[in-house]
Amino acid sequence: MDTAEMYQQTVNPAPGDMDGLLATTQALLDNVVWCWSDLLFAQDMREPVRAAWVDLSFDRLRGEVADLPEEDLYAVGLAGPQLNLKLAGLSQVLTPFTLAPSIPRLLKVFDWLLSILGSLAGLSRHVEQLKEFVEVLQKLIDWARGESPGN
Repeated sequence: MDTAEMYQQTVNPAPGDMDGLLATTQALLDNVVWCWSDLLFAQDMREPVRAAWVDLSFDRLRGEVADLPEEDLYAVGLAGPQLNLKLAGLSQVLTPFTLAPSIPRLLKVFDWLLSILGSLAGLSRHVEQLKEFVEVLQKLIDWARGESPGN
């Protein structure tokens, strides 16, 4: 199965599908960490990235999010039309990425994920940890592309 086929199975969560969003996020980050790390990260950062990814417990995170009251999700814009808008935006950047993966497209996907995770992080400490992990990945990818880590 090639990369595009793999993503076709998880990409574009249905409107209102928070668990689908988390499944898509997990599949994407699994590939970033395990399959594409040689292309994305400086050699000395690959093992720390993998160790930090293993340390995140996605099952625990998904369980915590599944238990959140609908009114709490609605209050942070992650239910109803607000969630559907965010998922539609994410789908708009995920589709081109899955058809023709590139680092700039991956970073656009990360930007959309961070918008959604930022809203959710206030309700879940495990999501905050995931959000920070994605932010660090962005910085490490920029660094490996030649941007100074201090800029």
